[in-house]
Amino acid sequence: MRDSLVSIWSTDDLSHAEFTRARHHTFAFEPHFHSTVCLALIVSGALKLTIGRRTETAAKGSFVIINAGDVHAGHAASAAQGWVMRTLHVAPGNLAEQMRNHGLRAEADLPIRSGIRNERGLADLFFGIHACSQTNDDRLKRDEFLERLISVLAAELEPPHLGETGVPTGSRTEAKRIRDYIEDRLFEQIRLSDLSKLVSMPPYTVVRVFRRTFGIPPHRYHTQRRVDAAQKLIRDRVPLSSISHLCGFADQAHLTRAFRRTLGYTPGLYARSIR
Repeated sequence: MRDSLVSIWSTDDLSHAEFTRARHHTFAFEPHFHSTVCLALIVSGALKLTIGRRTETAAKGSFVIINAGDVHAGHAASAAQGWVMRTLHVAPGNLAEQMRNHGLRAEADLPIRSGIRNERGLADLFFGIHACSQTNDDRLKRDEFLERLISVLAAELEPPHLGETGVPTGSRTEAKRIRDYIEDRLFEQIRLSDLSKLVSMPPYTVVRVFRRTFGIPPHRYHTQRRVDAAQKLIRDRVPLSSISHLCGFADQAHLTRAFRRTLGYTPGLYARSIR
């Protein structure tokens, strides 16, 4: 049996949101974040899920919401059993627009509380949307289910929080300077000594402050953002053979490892899914 088996597809629902169905056994997602809102349903097995500093078990039937930018990681609660999940990734701005189209008040940053929801009705609703999208079946039913899901998600909105509790204001400012420096040099080699000089902090303090502010160390943030860039280039039909170089990876194998550790599937599979 293969350790992982993933299917990916997209529809015109929610401005071309991406759907996946994945089965994993020993595979583990390293700490990462998405630029999209991730909605997931655990279909079988159980996922040990860490969001920020909280670790919970998402059992069969659990519905999971992970807001854009929230760092999370996961692995099977039991490697022998593994887990199967269905996910939907949608851009926060697109989801907010749909909420406004339904007469609901929503800002583009969508402050939805990430976490596990053990509600049978919500799980059934999401499964109906997901299963219909896979076969492109019964559009009227799917539209009605989507309208109900959007209403449920709108009710989850809460006042935004920065996720930076316990980090002194000055340190947050320096962490953001480091983040901006990385963003400006995304496809270049960056040394920890460069970041240390930038904010006049010892290297170990740079790592600690950045992790406490953004939930992951600088090198993982750098790699994550390169993976995001690679995804966009794949959607733009840029050949895989060129993407590793364009995004600053050492070679295609390096890109593939980073892609899979973050997303659970390879660049090749992703490219085939959007043809």
